Amino acid sequence: MKLLNLFLACLIGIGLLTSCNNSEGSQLEVLQNDSVSANLNPSDSPVSSHETSNSCLSKHLNVNVLIDLSNRIDSTRHKISPSQIERDKAIIQVFCDAIKNNVSANGSFNANARMKVFFHPLPQNDAIAQTAKKLTAVFHSGTSAEMAKENKKLYLELDSNFTNGLNSLYNFALQGGKFPGSNIWRFMKEDVRNQCIENSPDFRNILVILSDGYLYYKNELNKEGNRYSYIERTYDHFKKFRNQGLLRTDFDRQNYGFIAANSNLNNLEVLLLEVAPEDEYPQDFDIICKYWSKWFTEMGIKRFKICKTDLPVNTVRLINNFLSTSED
Repeated sequence: MKLLNLFLACLIGIGLLTSCNNSEGSQLEVLQNDSVSANLNPSDSPVSSHETSNSCLSKHLNVNVLIDLSNRIDSTRHKISPSQIERDKAIIQVFCDAIKNNVSANGSFNANARMKVFFHPLPQNDAIAQTAKKLTAVFHSGTSAEMAKENKKLYLELDSNFTNGLNSLYNFALQGGKFPGSNIWRFMKEDVRNQCIENSPDFRNILVILSDGYLYYKNELNKEGNRYSYIERTYDHFKKFRNQGLLRTDFDRQNYGFIAANSNLNNLEVLLLEVAPEDEYPQDFDIICKYWSKWFTEMGIKRFKICKTDLPVNTVRLINNFLSTSED
């Protein structure tokens, strides 16, 4: 058996080396014809390999999604179509497709992609703890045929694991209409570095935050001068800036913003999606952008994008544009 594994590894190594001298399409063809890693098919993803890889081996994607499980997902309060939950699921599916495409581009022996979905704090519920396991996918590179088989299995189960896990998660959050909320400020302070960043130039670290933009958690209401750990529609340090003149002049001059939560996050990219300003106050989007962009910049995040909620087809296009470009 050891000789067989060694023989298989040598065959794949020769195939991958040969593919580097040809097109990406040739590399993927070698991968698909390999008995160990067959069915890692790039056609499963709507993004072509040429859009996600500029070299023989793509930079490994490390995608982390932080979901705000507040009343933003309450369909009785927010009557939109598709619902907020369906929009969230569509976004996460785009990243599942990107991960699968990344694995296909790198090959079953070289794949190191990873994807995790977070909700913070973690509810004290055993069923949700089990659900969290389905919302984590970590591929491991290696030379053994067994490792390649594990990567293939994870690849094939990725969509169903995340679909089932998200269904369980949202069903739990909707039970009884008591939404656990999300302590995003605390997550950025204590967890983002360890949970979302791989300190290797071989990885592209991306944090996706799904939130309406009104940062609030009832047990984390801190204030330091004009700095806060929260913003909400009715609080003075938010609503006063509906006067656009004050937003332009007083926000920075009087040092408004979020309390510093971290620093030197220069190897992290952030997408804040599904921001939903109140219909009555469309200028809330400008205020949300001001608070969040200042916060990201002060934490050393060089590349970020803040986007309003939109129809999934438009959000998919935005995400693919973000993934297809980087600072490197």
